[in-house]
Amino acid sequence: MDKKEKQLFIDDLHASLSASEIAVVVKQNGLTVSESNSLRKKLFEANANYKVTKNTLAKIAIRGTQFDVLENDFSGPTAIAFSKDPVAVAKVICEFAKKTDGRLDVVSGVYSGSVLSRDGVVSLSTLPSLDELKSKLIAIIMTPAQNVFSCVRGVPEKLARVVNEYAKK
Repeated sequence: MDKKEKQLFIDDLHASLSASEIAVVVKQNGLTVSESNSLRKKLFEANANYKVTKNTLAKIAIRGTQFDVLENDFSGPTAIAFSKDPVAVAKVICEFAKKTDGRLDVVSGVYSGSVLSRDGVVSLSTLPSLDELKSKLIAIIMTPAQNVFSCVRGVPEKLARVVNEYAKK
């Protein structure tokens, strides 16, 4: 990479990180190309990004973002995953890390300005995703309306049965 390409890469990564809610730094030791591609695909499906980059470029790119506290975590073979949906990133990374027998390991993360340790990222991965929370909220909101509808609908049905029984006599 020449200087111009490096600067474009840094600017692109900085812009992407600035628009993200969470970033997770991972160490990757010995991941195969197919495993790395599989992880990228799963993160892409979860609307997240995954970048393997030189540590110096990553450190420059995170400056001026909420993720600049992660600067010391970039040493050795590292990568960064980031997204607007914090739970989705944590879930994909933690599930994938379990399958790789230590070849992918969570180092740390930042969510909404709060630094997360490895255990914090793992705890975040156990929460329901934003889509799951939205569907649960809609179900909670809809349940009382469905109950009222059932009650209101039941009264005319019962009245019709009573009138029908009187008509048969």
